[in-house]
Amino acid sequence: MRKTTFVIVAALAAIGAARAQEFYQLRVTAGGETAEVACFQRNNLPFVSAVDLARKFKINYYENEERGKVELKFPDHTLKLTAKNAFVVLTPSGESSRAFQIPVRCLQLHNELFFPIPYLDETLERCFGGEVSYDPKVIKPADVFAETTDPTPSEHANEIVNLAVEEKRNGALVRIELAKPLPGAYHVVVNNTLKLVLADVAFDPALLDRVAPGGVVTQILGKTGDAGCELYVNLSNEFGSYEVLPSKDKKTLLITLHSRVLEDVAEGVGKERWVFDTIVLDPGHGGVDPGAVSGSLYEKDINLDVSLKIGDAIEREMPDVRVAYTRETDVFVELHERGKIANEKGGKLFISVHCNATPDRSTGADGVEFYLLRPGRTQEAVEIAEFENSVVKFEENPDRYEELTVENFIFVSMARSAYMQYSEKFAEYLDVAFRKETSLRARGVKQAGFWVLVGASMPSVLVELGFITNPSDAAYLRSERGQEEIARATVEAIKEFREYYDRVLQSE
Repeated sequence: MRKTTFVIVAALAAIGAARAQEFYQLRVTAGGETAEVACFQRNNLPFVSAVDLARKFKINYYENEERGKVELKFPDHTLKLTAKNAFVVLTPSGESSRAFQIPVRCLQLHNELFFPIPYLDETLERCFGGEVSYDPKVIKPADVFAETTDPTPSEHANEIVNLAVEEKRNGALVRIELAKPLPGAYHVVVNNTLKLVLADVAFDPALLDRVAPGGVVTQILGKTGDAGCELYVNLSNEFGSYEVLPSKDKKTLLITLHSRVLEDVAEGVGKERWVFDTIVLDPGHGGVDPGAVSGSLYEKDINLDVSLKIGDAIEREMPDVRVAYTRETDVFVELHERGKIANEKGGKLFISVHCNATPDRSTGADGVEFYLLRPGRTQEAVEIAEFENSVVKFEENPDRYEELTVENFIFVSMARSAYMQYSEKFAEYLDVAFRKETSLRARGVKQAGFWVLVGASMPSVLVELGFITNPSDAAYLRSERGQEEIARATVEAIKEFREYYDRVLQSE
C-alpha cells in the first residue's frame, strides 16, 4: 500500500484582506513525493483546495466554477465535489456511482472549491490507493509578506531578472525569468487578479515600470517582503483561464492567460464553419513505420483496423457526418501531413488512433488512455510522446520539427486555445464510453506533447487503445469483438460530444 501523509504547515499569508480569510499550505507527501496544497481553517477544521490538490499531484480534473463543481479523476476512481453541498459522489472504474454525505459541506472561496479533509480521508485512501494520515495542528502564520523597509535582491536567494507580457490573439503570455531555479510557486485568481507568490525571491520595482500590458493583462503590480515577493496580474473581463508552467531548467515561469473568445469568432468567421459535419480518423504509423511491435503483432495494423471499424460505425449511426482518413491502407504518412489532411478535409474533430507498449512486460501495464496536446505532466506521458514523435526519423526532412520544450508547447496551446475546451470535453466522453462499452481498463485523460496533434486546427484527441505488450490487451485489440466494442464506444462518445458542441455554439 502506498503511504500518503498530510502535514499542514504555515506557509502563506492571507489572500485578499477584504475577505479576512487566512490561507495556508498543506504539505502532502505521497510515494516519496511532496507537494504543498492550498488550504484554510474554519472552526479548527482544515479545508483543502480540490483543484490545487489535483494540479500538485497531477490528477486529471474537471472544474465548473459557475456551478461550484470539481471532479477529481484518479486512475481508478472519480470523486465529485460540489460547493455548499455535503453530498460527495465516488465512482470506481467500471462500477456504479455512490453518493454519501459528510458532516460538513464543501465551500467555495475566491472561485475555488475547498473540502474538509478529515471527513474524506478514507475516500482519499481509496482514490490514492494507500493509507492517508495528516497532522491536525495548524499553526497560524504571521504576515510573512509584510513589506521590508528597503528590500534588495541580495536579501533573498533568488531574483527576478526579467518580466514581460506578450500579447497573443487568444490572450497573453507572461514571462518571468529568474537568476536561479525556482522550486515552486503559489498562485490563485481572485476577482480577475492573478496573485503569484514566489518564496525567497526579490525584484527591482523598476521592472514593473517597463512592463507594457497586452491581451487580457491590464496591469502588473508587486512587492518584495521578508519571505519573498508577491506579483498581482490584473486581468480584463475577457479573461477565461490560465496555466503556470516552469521551463525545463525552472529558471523561467511561463503563464498563459486565455481569453474566453473563440479565435475563429474573433476573426469574424461565421458559425457555419463550426457545423459538425466531418470527422477525421488518423490511424497512427503505417508503411515503413510499424509503431510498437510485440511478437507478430504490429501497432500500425491494429490502428488501421480499428480506425476503419470506427469509420464504418460512424457512417451507419451518423449518416449526416462525413468520415475522412489520413490513411486507409498500409502507407507511411508524415506527421505534419496528417494535420494538413485534417484541415483540408474540413474536419471538426480529429482522432489519432494508437496502441501503447512498454519495454518491461513484467510491469503488467494495461488499459486505454486519452491524450490532449499539452506539455506532459508525468515522465510516463513524456516518454509516450517521445516514442510517438520518433516516427519523424522516417521522414525526408525531420529538421522541420522544433524541440518540444514546455515553452514551444505553450505557444502551440495558445494558438489552439479555441479548441481546447472541446478537446477536453471529447476526451472525457471517450473515457466514460470506454469504461461502459469495452473490456479495457480506462486509465483516464492525460496530456503530452504529440506532434501529430499540433497541425490539426480543430478539437483533437490521441487515443492509446491499450498495451500490445500486455497479452490480455493484445488479444482484445486484435479480436473482432474487441475492435467492434472500441468502435461502438467511440461513436457513443462522438454522439455525446456533438450534442455538447451544438449546445455551446447555440449559446454563443
